[in-house]
Amino acid sequence: MTLRRQLAVIVRLPFPIRPTIVDVESILTDLGALYQQAHSIQLECVLPLYPVVANPLFLTEVFDHILSNAVKFSLPNPQITISSQCENGYVQYAVTDNGRGISPENIEHVFEWGYRHGPLFGFGIGLPVARYLVRRMHGDIRIDSRIGVGTTILILLPESPRLKTGLL
Repeated sequence: MTLRRQLAVIVRLPFPIRPTIVDVESILTDLGALYQQAHSIQLECVLPLYPVVANPLFLTEVFDHILSNAVKFSLPNPQITISSQCENGYVQYAVTDNGRGISPENIEHVFEWGYRHGPLFGFGIGLPVARYLVRRMHGDIRIDSRIGVGTTILILLPESPRLKTGLL
């Protein structure tokens, strides 16, 4: 069985989400430190990074895949910015890089298992895994990209009840 088929079987298995209120700022501070240490990148987190209701391990995995892609497909001196905003019961995180960008015809395919564009980096599973996990946490993930300018990955997740009550 190919890797692609194995992954397709695995993601169809039920598993508990176990959502909790997640401090995204803490997750990104830890991941950011690892990426800045391992790669020569400039990572800026625009505060506040609002908390969400999610699985902290899944969310860490999602941001790890997205940051990994931002570094892999970046130009020299990568700059990555992460911000968040609240809208209609969801928090939208925007992870923006100054990489080479993704063409409109490739954007349609980047969430397909095993799809790779450009030089053959990785196995083509990072963004499909990220989308799968985000959707399991009742969210969505989108891409906005321009060739030669960069890419923004938008992650939408249910906001924390603390946002609604003002108890941050």
